[in-house]
Amino acid sequence: MSGLVLMDLITIPDIGHFSALLKSVDPEVDLSYDRPLIITADSRRILRRYKNLDLVAITSRIRGKAEARLRKSEYYQRRLNATASETHGYLSHGINDGGLGNWLFMVASLYGIARVNLRTPSLFQTYWAETYLENFNLTRINRTDFFLGGNYTEEVQKHLVPEASYGTFAAWMVYLDTLEAAKHGPDMVIQGYLQSWMYFHWVRDEIRSMFTFKRIIYDACIGAVWYKLNALRNLTVEMEAQEHASKAEKLAFELDSPIDEIEPDIESGVDSRTLISKSVPKFVDDGVAESSLTLTKQRKVGSDGRRLRHFRELLNFDASSGFSAARERARKEPVLVGIHVRRGDIANRSGSHYQFGHTPATDDYLLHAVAYFERKYPLVIFFVVSNDIAYCRKLFLNPNVLYLEKSHEAVDMAFLSLMDNIILTVGSYGWWAAYLSDADEVLYYKDWPRPGSEMARGINPKQYFLGRWKPMV
Repeated sequence: MSGLVLMDLITIPDIGHFSALLKSVDPEVDLSYDRPLIITADSRRILRRYKNLDLVAITSRIRGKAEARLRKSEYYQRRLNATASETHGYLSHGINDGGLGNWLFMVASLYGIARVNLRTPSLFQTYWAETYLENFNLTRINRTDFFLGGNYTEEVQKHLVPEASYGTFAAWMVYLDTLEAAKHGPDMVIQGYLQSWMYFHWVRDEIRSMFTFKRIIYDACIGAVWYKLNALRNLTVEMEAQEHASKAEKLAFELDSPIDEIEPDIESGVDSRTLISKSVPKFVDDGVAESSLTLTKQRKVGSDGRRLRHFRELLNFDASSGFSAARERARKEPVLVGIHVRRGDIANRSGSHYQFGHTPATDDYLLHAVAYFERKYPLVIFFVVSNDIAYCRKLFLNPNVLYLEKSHEAVDMAFLSLMDNIILTVGSYGWWAAYLSDADEVLYYKDWPRPGSEMARGINPKQYFLGRWKPMV
C-alpha cells in the first residue's frame, strides 16, 4: 500500500484512476455496476431522483471526513505522552484469535483499562491488523523482560487478570491495584475478548485516533463512492434517454398532417419550423444527458399548437432558451447509508457459530431498516458490504442499493465508517465500523444473539450496544 503514489481524487475525476487504486488494495475487487436496466414503474421513479448527482460535492464531503480523521491520527499518542509521568507499570493483553472486529475490541479495551489504571498499554508482538492503521504505535515489550525471566507459565498466572464474560463489563478491571495480581508487581496481563464499550468509551476520541485507517484506504473508499455513483447516474441518464426517444418517435408518428403549409405557433411566439424532431442523448463531461437539437420542417398540426406544446414538454425543451430543463435543475446531494450484512458461517444452522448463539438478521429487519431511511430522506443511496452479496441482491430490489464487492476488509470497514447513517446486522466487524463513524443514526438487529443461547448468556446488550444506537426487528 505505502508504495503507491496518491492522487487528488476530487480534482482528477477519472474513474480509471479510482479503479486502479482499489485494485492496488485488492486485485479481486469488483467495481462493476452489473444491475440490468430496470423497467418497472417503481424503479424508474427511484432512478429519476439520481439523474443530477453532484459527484464532486459528494466525494468532497466524504474526503473531508477522511481528512479530519487523518489529522487526528496522532492525538492518542500525544495523550499517552502527556500522562506518561503518572503511569506505573505496563498492562498488556495476550490477544485471542479472531478477526478484525475482535482485535479492535481487545486493543481498545486494553487501552481504556490501562489509561484508567495509570498503566502503559503495551503489546508483546506486532499484529497483522496494524498494517491497516495510519499511526498505530503502542509500546512493545519482551515477554521475558515483562515476567522478569521467570517461568513463563507460572508468571503468567501470577500477573493474569481474566475477563468475566466476553460481552459484559467487569467493574474490577477499573481497580487493578486491588486485585491479587497486583501483589506480584505493577505489570499485568489482561485476557479475553472484552467486548463492551464501557471499557474504553470514556477515551473514545483517543480510540478513534488510534484506529485511523491509512490514507490510501480512505482514498480507495472515495474512489469506490465516485465509481459506483457515476455508474448509477449514467444508468439514470440512459434510462431517461431511452424513454424520451421512445416518446418522440411515437409522437412524431402521430403528427401525420400533410406538409403543405407551415404555420407559426402564435401562442408561444416560436415558429413551428424550429421544433425538435428527435432528442438524441449526448453524454457530456458532467454525466448529464444534453439534448442534441435538430432543426427541421415540422408537419402542420393545427393552429392551436396543443400537440406541439405537449411534444416540447415531453422532451423537456424550453423554447425560450433552447436548453434542456434538466441542465437547470438544482443538484441535490443524497444521504449515504451503509449496510453491513453478515451471513455466511452464522447462517449455517448446523455450524458451530449458529449453535453457540449467532443468528443472522432477518429479511424483515433489513427491509424495515431500509424503509426507515427511505421514508426519512427524499434522496438516499444505500451501500451494501456483505459476505453474501447474492443473498443481498435477491433481497434489495431497488436500484439505489449499490454493492461493494470483493474488496479488502479494511476498505469495507473504512467505507462503512464514512457513511452518513449505518444499518448493522450482527458481529463485531460492523460494530466497529459504526463506532469509528460519525453516523447520525445507527440501527442494529435487536434479536441477536439468539435468545436462550450460550452466547446470549455472555452478552449484556446494554453494555455491548451504545445507548444512542437504535434497536429494530
